[in-house]
Amino acid sequence: MILGGALRSGEGRRLSCWVVFCLSFVVAGPSVADELDAPQVVAGFQSWLDGTRDLQGSFEQALVSGALGAGLEERGRLYVKRPGRMRWDYRDPDRKVAIVDGGRTWLYLEEESQLFLGRLEDDSDLLSVLIATERPLNELFESDLIATPDDGGDGAYLLRLRPLPASESFDLVVIALRPPRFAVESAEVLDAAGNRMLYRFSRLRRNKGLPEGLFRFDPPDGTTVVGSH
Repeated sequence: MILGGALRSGEGRRLSCWVVFCLSFVVAGPSVADELDAPQVVAGFQSWLDGTRDLQGSFEQALVSGALGAGLEERGRLYVKRPGRMRWDYRDPDRKVAIVDGGRTWLYLEEESQLFLGRLEDDSDLLSVLIATERPLNELFESDLIATPDDGGDGAYLLRLRPLPASESFDLVVIALRPPRFAVESAEVLDAAGNRMLYRFSRLRRNKGLPEGLFRFDPPDGTTVVGSH
């Protein structure tokens, strides 16, 4: 990833995925008795988003490379505070912290004792929209259902979101929403290079309150700081 011109491009792609997911996490809606169509699922998704102040929980993440196949699996804790703030605490196999606050970014690699400061690359209008605005989802994405609870979704709706306008960073997001609350169970991002980032979420807690200081990072003594905001 490139934060302030200092990180690997692959890490930058992951950070774009993080931004997308912080929007994708903040989702749920009304109870349903019958199967819904895509606009109804999006409406439920939007309803919970509008009522969400913060979100926290556990995540598992795996990268599947379009060229190399299955890659690294990671896990940790996620914190989201709307609008536009998120923190990923990676705990296994390597410890690192990734924070986005507005357009500013922090990436701390514990093993290397390095902290990379930067700003999100503005390679599309969609990225800034995802972290800074509360525009309706139907203005941000083209949406369609690819599975329902009783037809391929294993009890959940699978909603595919394509960015409007098209993004240079990623092609689509697929999220699994389980009725009646439409809580997000898993998500998948396909980037422009054909790589897939797979996420599974658990123990999500909504609107429990998060301290402002959680979205700042003070590096330990001896840390090498690269880049700036």
